Amino acid sequence: MNKTTNASYIVGYCTNVHAGEYLDRYLSSLEKYALDIKTRISDNQPLAVGLWLSARTARQMLAEDRLREFREFLESNGLTAFTMNGFPYGDFHGQTVKYQVYKPDWTQPERLNHTANLIRILTELMPEGSEAGISTLPLGWPSGEFDYRKAAENLLRTAELLRTNELQTGKLIHVDIEPEPGCILSSSGDVVSFFKDYLLPGRIETDVLRYIRVCHDICHASVIFENQQTAIRNYAAGGIRIGKVHVSSALHADISAENVQPVFEQLRTFQEDRYLHQTYIRQPGRMLSYDDLPEAISNANPRTAGTLRCHFHMPIFIEKFGHLKTTSHEIVDCLKNIRKISDCRHFEIETYAWTVLPDELRTDDLAEGIAKELLWMQEQLAKLKVFDQSNLKFEIWNT
Repeated sequence: MNKTTNASYIVGYCTNVHAGEYLDRYLSSLEKYALDIKTRISDNQPLAVGLWLSARTARQMLAEDRLREFREFLESNGLTAFTMNGFPYGDFHGQTVKYQVYKPDWTQPERLNHTANLIRILTELMPEGSEAGISTLPLGWPSGEFDYRKAAENLLRTAELLRTNELQTGKLIHVDIEPEPGCILSSSGDVVSFFKDYLLPGRIETDVLRYIRVCHDICHASVIFENQQTAIRNYAAGGIRIGKVHVSSALHADISAENVQPVFEQLRTFQEDRYLHQTYIRQPGRMLSYDDLPEAISNANPRTAGTLRCHFHMPIFIEKFGHLKTTSHEIVDCLKNIRKISDCRHFEIETYAWTVLPDELRTDDLAEGIAKELLWMQEQLAKLKVFDQSNLKFEIWNT
């Protein structure tokens, strides 16, 4: 069991909700939204932000020697970069992202090079002696024969880079693999098997497990109906540490023969062209799975009765609306089990789908919505009393 009894817990939000394909646009988004959120939460305390930089933006920052400018912007505005999201490589706010978000995969040198750039940037932004993670895609999306050995080789090269980086700087960075429904690594079991079969054999396990960890996305586990405690225990049993938790909530619907039509009529309002929304329906004795929500809707009929979950990151404070619900209750379940089982201390709220929500749920004030999520999270932690409040840095409060 990996457990810590004296550590600061940091809660922040992921800035992949903001456009970041170009550096100046990303800085403008942070200035417009992050500073507004900070004012709404606690103007006198730092606000933790999980950075997202596209490959283009990361290259631009390094090539144009603008990293100091970026660091000074964060410091002068009371923003703390406590983690990075290295999953989306290209324009995450393009007209159509869908399957493109899984490219390049971990067999490609571009993925390795991008992650190396993020390591260089994050190292400069981190305080001395601190720890941070960079979440990354779960190898890729299945398409033909996948070269697991090549992906493992690139990840192990990254681990060696991280080891050297820590020895030189004293700063610990780990790459956190984020399983996602439908991907090559979809569940905790897939991740544990990949470590056991490809990452650990013939290598110093402590080095691998220090620098390659997992990002546990609550929504992703919920969509495939993987129990939060089961997933967390699977990682612990395999010696795999959770580098950070993505605090997220999925769409949920209880479907009967009588309510199929109204449920799917409401689900149609969630169809949109930008992101992939993997959808699973659990029925007695079987699981139906679809790459995207429109496929599930087109196959709806009275025999579709069951429990539906959809990979649509919902505002975490929403529990129910119309015929639909969310899996926000699983956030609470995850928090309880993380404290008991894991030494993870970074929690990143990752609701990136604000701009593609149905009209009745969309907000004209994005900063207000994100601030409400942060306050909801603070309220849940206070209710649970599973974290020692003297050690909880709800960042908003800094380490």
